[in-house]
Order: sequence, then C-alpha cells, then structure tokens
Amino acid sequence: MFIRNKVKEVISKFGTNNPFEIIDILDITLVIYPLHNSINGFFQVKDNYPIIYINSNLCYEEKIMTAAHELAHYFLHKGINAFACRGLSGSYIKNKYERQAYIFAAELLIDDNIYKVYPGESDAQIASRIGVHPWLFDLKFREKLR
Repeated sequence: MFIRNKVKEVISKFGTNNPFEIIDILDITLVIYPLHNSINGFFQVKDNYPIIYINSNLCYEEKIMTAAHELAHYFLHKGINAFACRGLSGSYIKNKYERQAYIFAAELLIDDNIYKVYPGESDAQIASRIGVHPWLFDLKFREKLR
C-alpha cells in the first residue's frame, strides 16, 4: 500500500506517469550508454547528485520500464546507493529493494483502470498494447500488492 500511495503522490505532483519526464523535472542526470548485456540500468548518487544509467541497447519499452524501476530507487531507497537492474526476467525477485522497485514501476506505468480501456482483451494483449512485459502487468494485478 505504501508504494501504491507513493506512486499516486508522484503522479499527482509531477502531472505525469512518464518516468523520463519525471527524471527531467527532477533534474536527475540520465545517462543512456551501452552497458553489459546483463545490466538494464542502475541508480547511484555521486557527490549528492542522483544519476540513472540505462543500457542504450534496450528497446524503448525496456528503457521506459528500466527508467521507472530506477526512479523507484530514487523515491524509495535514497539512503542506499548503486542499485543495478539486471534484467526484466519475471523470475521471483528475492531482493526486497528490487522487488519494491518493480512494484513501483508496475504501479507507475500501468493505470488501475486499464481493463476498462481494453475490455475483453487478455492480459498479454493489453501488456503488449501499452508496451510493458506481461510479467510486470501480472505483478500489478495478480499478486497481493495491497
């Protein structure tokens, strides 16, 4: 419930759910650079300046999901430095902070009323239409996040 409320607060404050727009408004340094294949992105604070790195080899949908995930670390885990997002696999996320970041990303990117927008479509079809991985969609609606 805390994460869901935090996301609502962020969307209300910045007037958007687009992580790239929020990063820009917050003046967070965004570095899009070719990283190792196993790393989609990471967040760090250097000299009190937040920096989000995103692997330039990702498609746009993966970049936006990674941006949302790394932005979660900015809002939820400020006291902890250097988080690495090692891929959007959908496998069980063991690390508490990484799991929270994925939940934040799901809440940020997927509207609560999405089923009303695409009535009669499957979860996979809706996920494809809005450009998120099906497991991120599942994380929002199938797991007990609230």
